[in-house]
Amino acid sequence: ICNYLGIIGGSFEKEILSLDELVNAYNFEHISSTSQIKYDVEKLRWINHKWIAQLAPEKLTELCKPFLQEAYDLSNVSDNSLTCLIAAIQTDMNVLKDCVLLLEFYFKKPSITQQELVQTIDPTKILALLTMLNRPYNNWQDFSSYIKKHAKECNISNKELFSSIRLLLTGSAKGLQIKDLYDCLGNEEFFNRLKI
Repeated sequence: ICNYLGIIGGSFEKEILSLDELVNAYNFEHISSTSQIKYDVEKLRWINHKWIAQLAPEKLTELCKPFLQEAYDLSNVSDNSLTCLIAAIQTDMNVLKDCVLLLEFYFKKPSITQQELVQTIDPTKILALLTMLNRPYNNWQDFSSYIKKHAKECNISNKELFSSIRLLLTGSAKGLQIKDLYDCLGNEEFFNRLKI
C-alpha cells in the first residue's frame, strides 16, 4: 500500500520500491500539482502481486497459513509440503487469500469422468490416453519419458496430453506445470489421481 501510494501521480523508472527506495527516488523539485491522481485498484493488485512474487517461499507460507487454516484441515500437511505448494502458486497470487482457491485441488480431490475429458482431448483419443495413464509408474522420470513417447505414437498433442492430465489432477485444464503438481501431490497421490 505504501509503495502504491508513493508512486501514484508520479513517474518512476522502477515502480516496485521499498520505503527507503521511494525516499531516494522522489524528486521534490519536479512534483506536479496539476496531474490528476486516480485510485486504481488493478494497479494496487499488480503491485501487491509483484511484492508477493519477491517474498521468500517460507515467509509467504507463514503469511498464507491463517487463510489456509480457515479453509482447510492442515493437520496432515507438513510445513515443507505447504512451502512447496505455496512456491508453486506464488507467481499466480495477487493477494494472500488467493492461496485458498489456488490450492483447493490439493485438499479436495477432483472427481473427473471419462465424459468430462472431452473438454481437453478428442473423444477418439480418450481410451489411448487412459491406457497410458493407468499403467504402473515408479517415479516421475519413468512417467514423463513414457507418456511423451506414447502420446506421439497415439497422435495425442502436447496440449491435449497436459491439459487432460492437469484436469484429472486438479479439476482444471489450466494451472500449474505437471512436474510442480507431481512435487506437490507426491508420487502416490499423483498417480492415484490419474486412474479413472
